[in-house]
This record gives sequence, structure tokens and C-alpha cells, in this order.
Amino acid sequence: MTKRGLFNVDTGMAGAVRAHPDALLPLRISPAMLSIVPRYQVGVSGYMDDNLDNGFAIGAVDSTQGPVSLGVLFVQNQISSGLDTDQLPGWKRPDEEFETEAVDSIMGGSLAISFLNRLWGLGVGVFYHGYKTDIAQTTNAFEVNLSSAWKMAEQLSFTMGVTDSFDMSDGRAFEAGMRWGILEVGDGGPPWQDCRSVSDQKIYRSSGGLSVDYKGSLNGDASGDYWATGFDFPMSCNVNLRGGFQQRISEERRVYGLGLSWDNTQFNIGYDLQLSPVGDAVEQRHLIGLRFRLAPWNNVPRPHL
Repeated sequence: MTKRGLFNVDTGMAGAVRAHPDALLPLRISPAMLSIVPRYQVGVSGYMDDNLDNGFAIGAVDSTQGPVSLGVLFVQNQISSGLDTDQLPGWKRPDEEFETEAVDSIMGGSLAISFLNRLWGLGVGVFYHGYKTDIAQTTNAFEVNLSSAWKMAEQLSFTMGVTDSFDMSDGRAFEAGMRWGILEVGDGGPPWQDCRSVSDQKIYRSSGGLSVDYKGSLNGDASGDYWATGFDFPMSCNVNLRGGFQQRISEERRVYGLGLSWDNTQFNIGYDLQLSPVGDAVEQRHLIGLRFRLAPWNNVPRPHL
């Protein structure tokens, strides 16, 4: 299962969030989406797999200050991996367990610019990707993502772009996503329920929707190709349910996502689960995430004389 820097919306929707205006993962894989709706968020998440691999992600987005939007991301994963006994050095017995510990780190930021009153946006993201093991194996790469995003009728959002991870043979890919869901700035919650709050923040909060994503290799290596679909559904003004499905095309592997969160105009806290059948076993990932929706600087109350 991918470790690209997941938060509590991204995991439960199985990664189908490229065109999701209220998710944080797009700041890396579709940075143009940052400019489509106004929001000011800080998010943190932590996960653990069933084999005790674990990691955390910290991200922030500000798209409230006019046409220019900014986002930053830091991800660190602790990964354990075994080696085939044929690769063991001569001083190891073939029946001895041989494991390596690896640290997988990602850090960088994105910039997006909106046009035509947020109908269309262009974005670029630049990230450093480092991978280091305890047996002195190190890999370093820089990743650049160029993308475009647009919306229609305040209900449809689209994005497409190209990612190039330099110095990685399988690092060049085409990425696209589309989503149907209300894009108007408001208080979120079910459309049939009045969830207005006393806050005067003019920022976006999801009222639910459906998403479809696709990633395809541009250099002949289809190992990472997949398509995914997901949904998020507000059960009440504060409780959101989400789910997703991802199909790895070349691996014939499936990933299922499910999540539940408590959500309002100030914060979102949730639990997400990903399941991926592998042979007779099922890989699991458990994630807890917290996101804060902050007041835009130009909406911060000022003292009156």
C-alpha cells in the first residue's frame, strides 16, 4: 500500500482524492487543486501497518490570500523488510532471519495560482524523497509535479498533471482525477440539514461527493499504475463516513478503504482503515488523523476602539 503521505481523508477513500478540495494529499499529487476553493488547514496523521511499519505526516495549506495558494508537507515512514536467504552474506546461516530497518522521508512544498475567480488553476510541487537503510543503502530523488485543475457549475472538479521523480526509473507518471460534490463555500454537512454555525469563516468544508482517480506510468513500468474510486458522505452536521476502492492494474491487487470522522468548521478528527488482500492474508493499515481549519488572516477579529 502506498506511503505517499496520507491523511485521514486520503486513506479512507483509498487515495481517490486528486480532485478532492478538502483533502491534504493533493498538495503533493495534484497541487493545482489548492487554488480551487479557499481553505486554511493544518493536518497531522499517524499510521501503523499490521507488520508494525509506521509513519507520520504533517501538512499545511493556505489558499485564502488571493489567487496564490501555498502548501507544505513532511512525511517520515519507518519500514522493516526482510531479504531473501540467497542474498545473505557468508557469515549468516541461511535459516537465520535477516531484516533491515529503513527510513523513508518526503519533504517539500507546492504553489498554485487561480484564474477566473477560482474556475481554473495551475500548480507546481517540488519534493525531496530520501530512503536510507541501516546497511548503508541510500537513495535520493527529487520529485516535480505540474498540474492543472478546474471546476464547473460549483459541483464538478477536475485535475490532471505529470509527476517526474528524477533518478528513479519508474518515477514518471500521468495523474488525473475528477469529483462530483458541492464546491460552494459553506458550513458543510448534509444538504438537507441546516448546519450553519456562528462562525463567519469564508472557507470550504466538504458536503460529500464521489471521486475517481487514475495514475499511469509514462516510462513503460506499469507496476504503480492504478485507478481508484471513493466517496465521502455526511451522516450529520458533524459525522462523516467515507470509503474507497483501488485497483492496482499490473499487480492485480486491490485496496479497500473505510473511514469515520468527527467534523466541524474548526477541526476534523478521524480513524481510517485500509485493507489489501495478498494471497491468503490481508494487509492492514490503521491511521488516525487530525486537521485544523483555521481562520483566514483577513477574517481574524480586530479590536475596536
